[in-house]
Amino acid sequence: MIHYTCDRCQRSIDLDEGPRYVVRIDVEVVAESPEEVGDAEAVDFLAELNDSLAHDQLSDDASEPLEDLHDALCRGDDLDPIDASCSHDDSLDEMRHENASLPPSFDLCPTCYAQYTKNPLSRERALKLHFSNN
Repeated sequence: MIHYTCDRCQRSIDLDEGPRYVVRIDVEVVAESPEEVGDAEAVDFLAELNDSLAHDQLSDDASEPLEDLHDALCRGDDLDPIDASCSHDDSLDEMRHENASLPPSFDLCPTCYAQYTKNPLSRERALKLHFSNN
């Protein structure tokens, strides 16, 4: 029998008493400049890129990596080795390594799930005082 424990309160989750909630958090590093690019600028950039590619002749050597990628996608192979060979950004690797210790998902009991939905970032809330209209 599989035993589940709430990752927040460490209590055992009994599936006969209630559901088990699985929370998955997807965090990505976005390497974009803080200035937002407008749609018109993006279209202009893509048009320039398309024009430059149309005028350039690709050699057989330049098309081999694309053919390898196409073949890997058709076979359904794991693309991590291909991604690793094309990636040269050490800062992104450092950020990924820092977050590697986090589990991919969290098991929560119904009580902790209700608290999670009310305050997912677990930020302290300011005390709200309600005064009468005197």
